[in-house]
Amino acid sequence: LVVVASRLKMTEIKAMIAQMDGQDAGTVESRLLPLKVAKAEEIEPVVQNTVRSIMLARRLGGGRGRRMLPVAVTAEVRSNALVVTSTQEDFEKIKTFVDQLDQKIEGGEDVVKVFVVEGTDASQVARMLQQVFTKRTSGRRGAANQPRIGSDRNTNTIIVAGRADDVGK
Repeated sequence: LVVVASRLKMTEIKAMIAQMDGQDAGTVESRLLPLKVAKAEEIEPVVQNTVRSIMLARRLGGGRGRRMLPVAVTAEVRSNALVVTSTQEDFEKIKTFVDQLDQKIEGGEDVVKVFVVEGTDASQVARMLQQVFTKRTSGRRGAANQPRIGSDRNTNTIIVAGRADDVGK
């Protein structure tokens, strides 16, 4: 960094740079995130793609005032867990997201799809979708097995979990 300024301004600039250098974005560590229901190798690509989308949005959006640190998610098959390499703050967000994916779905083949929402609030879209499925299945025997639709505020994503024939529609 090369700065050309008067002596007075240079003092101010040095103070600003020292303050920015002192901001700790967090330490990157690898942590194990055990899964109860889902298979690590099946949800790892979903989580990794979602994390990539969020990282891209952060880059394009200027990083929301904090230094951008790498985030990686890898399946650890032997212990059925995800290895998450991130800051503690990002790990907590990823854990919240993974907890929504790590659910048992009754009946049929289990499928989970995650959709990154841009330009609107994912929770509003999720509520609308939930209403559509509730109306579609009301009064039918299959109502208990309707897709579960949720949203994650941190990632602005919609998570749809259910039988393959319902989720694929």
